[in-house]
Amino acid sequence: MSSFKMTQKGFTFIEVLIAIAILLIGALAFVPLFVYASETAETNNRKAVAASLANGEIEKIRAMEFTNIGIKGGEPNGELSKTDSLTVNGVKYDIQRNISWISEGADCTEDDGTDPLWDAKFVQITVSTDAPNKKRVITETMETIISRSVCQEASPGYGIRICAFRGWQENNEKKVPVGGVKVSLSGPKSTWTSTNNRGAALFFLQENEVGSEKKYTVEVEAPVSMMVMPGDEEFELTINKNGEKWAKKSVSVEYPCWLDLTVRDAKTGNQVSISDYTGSHLMIRSRFYLDGQTKDISSPVVENIGPLWPLGSGEVGAYGLSLRNIPGYHDAEGNEHFIIRDQIDENPWDGTFPKPGSRLALTTYLVPIPPTPGDDEAEQATSLDWLNGNSHVVTTNLAEDDEGNLTEVVW
Repeated sequence: MSSFKMTQKGFTFIEVLIAIAILLIGALAFVPLFVYASETAETNNRKAVAASLANGEIEKIRAMEFTNIGIKGGEPNGELSKTDSLTVNGVKYDIQRNISWISEGADCTEDDGTDPLWDAKFVQITVSTDAPNKKRVITETMETIISRSVCQEASPGYGIRICAFRGWQENNEKKVPVGGVKVSLSGPKSTWTSTNNRGAALFFLQENEVGSEKKYTVEVEAPVSMMVMPGDEEFELTINKNGEKWAKKSVSVEYPCWLDLTVRDAKTGNQVSISDYTGSHLMIRSRFYLDGQTKDISSPVVENIGPLWPLGSGEVGAYGLSLRNIPGYHDAEGNEHFIIRDQIDENPWDGTFPKPGSRLALTTYLVPIPPTPGDDEAEQATSLDWLNGNSHVVTTNLAEDDEGNLTEVVW
């Protein structure tokens, strides 16, 4: 009987465990990659669906009668709703329609035409949905221009034209038109529309809707994340029958700026304790509000002061700040008291912003008001000529007596 001896060694249990652990670590390293690839694929799929829905909406509108193309109650008036929602494969898609008139020669980029003519309609379809991780919004936009058909009735003889432009301009650059600005009209005719891709919002009026006695109130609303320049939000227009047939006005819209403010004690550097004392407020002065805008202050950290129209190299003017009525502290009057944080050199704010949409963090250091001296201290201060009537001068707690010696004054 013979026996064989195995010369090949196997793996120990510990070696097997170590190998499994290494494989698991390697596999876990690829998990984020798999998740990212999956989210990217789903994002691209949702973009494709949104684009398809927008294109389908455009084709549907193109097949409509020209007179029916418009938003219900809008200008032009039509059969379409402003918004709709659809669900595809369990994902909700929001559809927004913008339809407005186009009149060649009156589109805010060229000289005015002789008469208000409705030559075509501008159609913009925006489809939006959440990304898979819901951290951003997927948006697809498609636009088209539909020319007037021969069946369309003749244009009325009068019109109102509002032109919307970006407010920030540097080096005399060309004005940039802004689309999607909502313009509402109230008066003898009440309706609304949005500016087209040329920045024009056009309203057409019949002869019986114009005249020196018939005034229209115009309200302007900026697109999401933008603001209308103060003073352009609402105004009145009138069209005289014997005058120019267009009533025109340009408005400015821009991305607003914001301020964050921290209030500190100038002596200790600590944040100032501010309660809900109603008198504490920040005064913001500008060329738009000569008497200033007031913001109540109830905390040493104030965020999101605004929206503020961007003033700087692209827009004339500057802001002035004052912080008033903080209990126990002197008022901070003027921009020299407001320091821009996060800079190597802490410079006072000059009242301007570097560009639209900017956010600046400021710190102001308030000087504490010294406590009112008691009777004994007041008598001592009077003997040192520190008090004069109802006023007092506070310098240090050392004073010079008649013999030239420094005397400590305890407050």
